[in-house]
Amino acid sequence: MKGSNPLRWRKPEESAQVVLHGSGPIADHLADRLVSFQGQSPKRDTASLWVGLAIDDARLILSDGRTATDWAASIKTPDVAVFDRFVVAQMIAKKGTDKPEQIPLAFSTATGSSPSWQSQ
Repeated sequence: MKGSNPLRWRKPEESAQVVLHGSGPIADHLADRLVSFQGQSPKRDTASLWVGLAIDDARLILSDGRTATDWAASIKTPDVAVFDRFVVAQMIAKKGTDKPEQIPLAFSTATGSSPSWQSQ
């Protein structure tokens, strides 16, 4: 939307348990961003079958075609959001530069997710 504020990354609460799941270029990009954002390497579960973040009981999962509601039902966690793939070429092209690439991000929360998760 013209004139709207871009989606802003908000740092999780200091007490939040954050784990990066999965492996590959998108997981590595998320790890790099978390290091620059939090100042430390995130805990990682590279054996996970999905790519994304677990923040306490909530999940932010790279879309594999399933909806957030489908994911929530399959992993029995109501606070789920899915996001579309980053453009890997843009991530690689900007690696090592000081200026981060503005990468569009689409996401959707599960139907039964909590209002606090939907507002994040």
